Amino acid sequence: MRDFNYKTGFTHGSVFHADDVFSAAFLKILNPEIIILRGNVVPENFDGIVFDIGFGEFDHHQPDNEKRENDIPYAAFGKLWRAFAPGRYPERIVKEMDESFICALDASDNGLERSQLADAVKAFNPAWNSDKDPNAAFEDAVLFAGQILVRTIKSLEAETNAEGVVKEAMQHAEDNVLVLPVYCPWNKYISQEDMIYFVVYPSARGGYCIHTVQTESKERKNRVNFPARWLGHPDNSLGMTFCHPGNFIACANTLEQAVNIARIAIKEAEVQNN
Repeated sequence: MRDFNYKTGFTHGSVFHADDVFSAAFLKILNPEIIILRGNVVPENFDGIVFDIGFGEFDHHQPDNEKRENDIPYAAFGKLWRAFAPGRYPERIVKEMDESFICALDASDNGLERSQLADAVKAFNPAWNSDKDPNAAFEDAVLFAGQILVRTIKSLEAETNAEGVVKEAMQHAEDNVLVLPVYCPWNKYISQEDMIYFVVYPSARGGYCIHTVQTESKERKNRVNFPARWLGHPDNSLGMTFCHPGNFIACANTLEQAVNIARIAIKEAEVQNN
């Protein structure tokens, strides 16, 4: 794990973007007491960490800037995460955070694609006719980004912790239906070989949810659909309280009813295919 002993940081002044804002938010996770300074020129003999300016290790404006294996160039946030996240977070979290969150922001800051999150951060900049201090606005944006960053990391950690719950439940799955004792993120832990067509779990609104499982192909189609007659018109005789017209989730009053609904859908699909 790379040590982080910095008490001060420096980034560019004027208009701020998601890259320097999320970089500062990450540095504040590493050291909540760090002071982030902004300006147009890096102070001479500055002994803190410099990012998104100055052509150093954590800048990305140099012509020979590095790219990931997926060809997305690093921006300052991606470089800081690559340097200081390993060892502080599990390897899976480090990798997934970069792939699912940071890559898009880095691509946006390098002018490759637009990001709604980057647009939201940019909106924190004072309007042309505002008298708000730009540095105060930057601090507001960093606070906003920090809340998102912490929650995103915690969400990925929770997904990792869900693997054991799913694998344990998988040992008791019957008739291509997986029953979870609680709701948890399950999508990543069901492979094509598992032959699971529906996942049943307790609903936060009461009762139980029956969720379709999709194929791993590019089309991402349901392995088994709900019967068309149920979509938007739940069959109350089965204890069904809801069936989304998008054909991906239904709800029932009891666990037994939920499992039965899944089994009926599977049987009808088998009949149609034969």
